[in-house]
Amino acid sequence: MKVLIIEDEVINIEIITDHILRYNDKIEIVASLKSKEEVEKWYQTNEQVDVVFSDIELLDGNVFSLLKTNIIKSSIIWTT
Repeated sequence: MKVLIIEDEVINIEIITDHILRYNDKIEIVASLKSKEEVEKWYQTNEQVDVVFSDIELLDGNVFSLLKTNIIKSSIIWTT
């Protein structure tokens, strides 16, 4: 299973990663992105993942605005 983390705080990335890998250490965390801009750039060259773990508020805005563009097609688990 491939997972993407969208979170702008390093400590929260570490906590989410720890929880995911404790559940199943075979899960592949393909990237941890810290801004909407990083998410948009990442999806230009990468495939959809199986699931996204995402904060709602990032330093450059609300992740919900990305959903309007239909860039993320995977299931999302909100971690806010």
